[in-house]
Order: sequence, then structure tokens, then C-alpha cells
Amino acid sequence: MGDSNKNIKRELNFAVKNALHAQEYINLALNTVEKNENKQLIQNTLNNINKSIDMTKTSFYGFKE
Repeated sequence: MGDSNKNIKRELNFAVKNALHAQEYINLALNTVEKNENKQLIQNTLNNINKSIDMTKTSFYGFKE
């Protein structure tokens, strides 16, 4: 695998790790928010983070060398 491909895989891995950290913090926020309208906003954000994690993992594992 060339250096460029190694860098891309490393960056995708970092992206997954960062998104997982964001997911943790958003879950904490979701568990502490009181107003339903705010809870829905945070839930929507969490849903998008979850999609992002799935898509980034797909890119990472499907990346062709």
C-alpha cells in the first residue's frame, strides 16, 4: 500500500474515532436535556452522527488499495 493510501486509511480511522467521541458526548447531552423540543434537536444530531460513523466505517473498510 502506498504512503498516500496509508494516509487516507489513517485519516478515515481518525474520523471514525472522533465521531465516536462526539457520539458519546451527544448521548450525555441527550440524557440530561429536559425540554422535549431540545431533546428532539439533540436526537436529530445523534442520528446524523450515527449515519456519519456508518458511512466513514464503510469507506474505511471498503477502501481499495
